[in-house]
Amino acid sequence: MSPVIELRSLAYTVSRMGGAGGAQETVLADINLNINSGEAIACLGKNGSGKTTLLKLMAGLLEPAAGEIMFGGNQAVGDADLLGSRISWISSGVDKYFIGATVQEDLEFSLLQMGLSASDVSRKVNQVLEQFELEDFRYFQPLALDAAAKRRLAFAGAVITGPELLLIDELFSGLDAAETDYFERKIGDLTKEGCAVVRVTQRILEIMDYPRAIVLADKGIVADGKPAEIFRDPVRIAEWGLNVPVALTISSELCREGLLREPVFSVDELVREAGGRCDGRDRRDVSDGRDVSDGRDVSDRCDERDGRRDELDGRTERGNAGGAGSAGGVDGADAQAQLLLKPGTIVLLTGKSQTTLAEVTENLGEIACFEGFAGGQKKPGIAFLPRNPEELLIESTVWKEVILGLKSAKDVKDMAKKAARGETDARVVEVLQLCGLDPMRYYWRDPHTLSLGEQRRVAMAAILALSPEVICLEEPLEGLDAEGWESLGEILEMLRARSIAVLLVSADIDHIWKHCDTAYFMEAAGQLRGPANHNPDQILTLLVGSEFGVSGFFGASGISGTMHDLPEELRLWRYLRQSGILEDHEIGDSNGENCPGKDYFTQAIVNALNSFLKGALTMEKTGGDLQSDCEKAGAKP
Repeated sequence: MSPVIELRSLAYTVSRMGGAGGAQETVLADINLNINSGEAIACLGKNGSGKTTLLKLMAGLLEPAAGEIMFGGNQAVGDADLLGSRISWISSGVDKYFIGATVQEDLEFSLLQMGLSASDVSRKVNQVLEQFELEDFRYFQPLALDAAAKRRLAFAGAVITGPELLLIDELFSGLDAAETDYFERKIGDLTKEGCAVVRVTQRILEIMDYPRAIVLADKGIVADGKPAEIFRDPVRIAEWGLNVPVALTISSELCREGLLREPVFSVDELVREAGGRCDGRDRRDVSDGRDVSDGRDVSDRCDERDGRRDELDGRTERGNAGGAGSAGGVDGADAQAQLLLKPGTIVLLTGKSQTTLAEVTENLGEIACFEGFAGGQKKPGIAFLPRNPEELLIESTVWKEVILGLKSAKDVKDMAKKAARGETDARVVEVLQLCGLDPMRYYWRDPHTLSLGEQRRVAMAAILALSPEVICLEEPLEGLDAEGWESLGEILEMLRARSIAVLLVSADIDHIWKHCDTAYFMEAAGQLRGPANHNPDQILTLLVGSEFGVSGFFGASGISGTMHDLPEELRLWRYLRQSGILEDHEIGDSNGENCPGKDYFTQAIVNALNSFLKGALTMEKTGGDLQSDCEKAGAKP
């Protein structure tokens, strides 16, 4: 089979300070890659590794410094206008792609550019509107849609022309599991029709069903193969700057202790492996023995999960843990409730509806109350970092972008004095370093040429330079790699130490839930649940009793496949608590203070599983009764 696109000895460089004759910095070097028709490839790598650059090169949006890109075997990408017809490109900042005044007109645009007849355009648009469940929004303005519908429209607009290659750059960041599965099914449909798909992501667990993945690091492709093979070693994953799946971290440590046969990637696999360790079974479902290692590809697995599509329209059933106000001091829903912000506290506001959460940031004064700020202010100064901060970047260099806020926020004379003393420059260096950006490498770069994750860091640095009393971060994890997650955690702890209040407004609570002092849940109807403190039992009670919760989350077999919106660590914690493997933990105090370190929860899980599995192993050797311990893991000895 001939490749649909072939990259031969490809290299790309950027000029320092944007000068044509200036020194060159290599971004990618000696890239060789073949992609076949109907192939789905995941592309991973840390921020700045060249993922977005690679996709732009394949789309013909950038010109390589060396090498060539051949499309269809004999056509150089740079010599032909392939983008929009045979090649399509989409990324997370979808607002900039919309051209039409309505959803229908937006979909019509590309087809009219191709010269199709009015009847063919109408037929194709109607077909796509139905296919992507956008019929009810036909006459809506694209920018009036919610976040998920916008991405569906962008995806529909990218595939309506029938491309042979679809390039997807972080489009699914921040979406819940049901929406992500929805798009994965669409990708599966496209590959079955012969379209090649390259998807950029930071999340290893989301692409484990892909037949192929590549990893970018050190200016090149350092791994190319099946995800289960190239992501087996957590040490190597960390070296590549990627987030190591929680289950892989835990299972690898248990393997070193001789308590598990092999490392696993997901919480579900870890539970099955632990259960199988009791009765000698090998990675089979602990309740019915169903083999889960069947080697099916991404499209087949997504077809099987079709029933989860109902989750997109709101979940009506509730988890068996009861309502949010049923235990642990977590308050129930109250339309008049307000979330409390105090100096030096980190508050998490989450929910299923990204549209509702976005409205919160626009009307924060209506649901928030402020206590303990200087002068008894009812509403202190608040700095907002929106979901797509990269769209707010306006300066020509990173340095100018960060210093812009300082200039606008300070008296001009005061700024001049501080500049003369070097204080302004020192502040810019400080916040760039805090956000994981090397000042010498980034100060001259044009923010608009950076990757999505790098742009988020620049925007964060500009906010931190202002030293506001309250910072509101909307979807702060989007586009960030492992180092970005780590930097975000360090920033949050630094802000707490400096008595700055932080409100995290995010549907994705992975990682950040461990840094919050209190958490609230916003229902789609606008009702506020909470607060819960940082104790995972309280947070789970809050989430499972809200729109996150559905029946069947924890059944007789342990973890079912319905609650994947919860972070893996919280899902595993809940299972171990309900099974009795993990005992009660007193975490912090009743006021939500004295948060433990971010690694505390993972280590508590490792210790509990270690003790449980060692006990089961000892009983095996002595011929003791395995009944009670194995039943804890859901296995039947």
